[in-house]
Formats: sequence, structure tokens, C-alpha cells
Amino acid sequence: MQAEVKNVEKRGLAMKHFAHFLRHPLIRIFLAPLGFGIYGLIVGMYHTTEINWLALGYLYLILVSSQLIDHYFFVRFNTRKANASSPVILYAMEILLWAATVGFMWQHHWGANLLLLLYIAYTHIQHYPYNLTNSLYQLILNVFFQAFIVNNLAYFSQTGTITTGFLISLLPLAALQLAFQAEGNSLVSQLTGHPSVMPHGLKTSLVLILSLVAVAAGTYLSFPSKSYFMLQLLFIAGSVLTLAPLLVQTRQHNQSQNKLNYLSTSYLLISILYGLAFCF
Repeated sequence: MQAEVKNVEKRGLAMKHFAHFLRHPLIRIFLAPLGFGIYGLIVGMYHTTEINWLALGYLYLILVSSQLIDHYFFVRFNTRKANASSPVILYAMEILLWAATVGFMWQHHWGANLLLLLYIAYTHIQHYPYNLTNSLYQLILNVFFQAFIVNNLAYFSQTGTITTGFLISLLPLAALQLAFQAEGNSLVSQLTGHPSVMPHGLKTSLVLILSLVAVAAGTYLSFPSKSYFMLQLLFIAGSVLTLAPLLVQTRQHNQSQNKLNYLSTSYLLISILYGLAFCF
């Protein structure tokens, strides 16, 4: 009996350390942005004969720098810490962003380049001149760009084409992104005082339903399995374990910020698991 209790305590401690790792600020800065395109990269690399590492590097730099720029504008226009971030960081990230963008555009079709420019433009204008923070418009546009556009750019960077099957496979990620945006909307409301798009009770139910739909749809679309269902089971188990902490309610400022960090990183993890399950 005591051995069982100790095993439960060890598993609980391991989960606590894992959750702490996922919400670490450095993980959110340098790894979480890749979550917007990691699924497209995994599937694209699976379907190509030669991996375009240069395009992958450009895309990574674009995502990291654009998210840091987005965070700068969020702090500048939505919090009481308007002077907390140095403009030097903004200028450095702008240089990095546009250098990587030119490199990416030099390699790719004008259609993909146009989508990339739309993503960059949205990153810059969602907080100024008209602040979309915590609005229904921002929620919808974030799902559109972060679930569809960036993954399409990532897939196209490896394969040079976009297929109907790939577009359909993005639907589970869109449902998951919508769930995470709804949760993030509530957390940002706690951090900044901006009104939330939906009541708390409706938000909790919506997040739970959309998360379950995303996992179920992702599992269905990953069939037939090439790994004797091992990766499909890993996707289901990993998603459930990663999503479980989202049920914990936050009331303090630092708890809300930690949960916001956790959202970004957990989306990356689930996208990786889904990409592997879909390919294998």
C-alpha cells in the first residue's frame, strides 16, 4: 500500500516538474513560436525527398522574432508596464524578422510570400492603431493565422505545394487553437483588465469540448496507422496529460502568466505528437 502511495506521489511530482518546464519563459520565447508551424514542417519533411533546412531556419527566425515583436506591442499598449521593454529589443527583432523574411521570400513562390507578408502585417497592427486585444476579431484571426497560414507556409517550404488532404488535416489544430485562444482570452482579461469575449462558464465548457474534438478528430485523420497504433496512442495520452492542467483555475497574476506560458508550449507539444501520428 505504501509503495503504491509513493508511486503515485512520484508520478505527481514528475507531472509537476513537467508542467513547470513547459511554462518556463525561455521555452515560450525560443520554442513555443515554432508550434504554429511545426505540424506543417513535420508533414512536409515526411512528404519530401530533400529537406529544405534553410527554409526551416528562416521560418524559425521569423516566428521567434515576430512573437517577440507581438509581445513588445502587447506590453506597450495593454499593460501598465509600457516602459518595461526596451525599444532596442524591438529594433533588433525587426531587423532579424525582415532579414529572415527576405531570405525566405527569395526561395519561394509569390503566393506563399504574400501569405507571409499578411502574417507579418497582422503581427504589427493587431495592437495599434486599433487595439484588437481580447476581441472576437483577434480570436478568429489568431486561429486563422496560427493554425492555417503558418502551417501552410511551413508545409509549402518543404514540398512546394499545398494539397487538399493537408488542409483537411489542419482542422483538429484549428479546433485546438480556438480552445487555447478562448482560454488565453480569459487569462489576458485577468492580466490586463480587458473584458473577456465570453463568460467564464461558457469558456470552460467550450475549451473542454473543443479540446476533446481536436484530439478525437486528429486521431481519426491519422488513420490508417503505420506504427501499429503506437503513435496514435501516444498522441491521445500525451494530449490528455498536457491538457489536464488547463482545468486548474488561476486567480493570482503570476499564476495567470504561468498558465499563458504553458498554453503556448503545450500547443507545440500536441502539434508535434499529432504530426508524428499523422505521418506514421
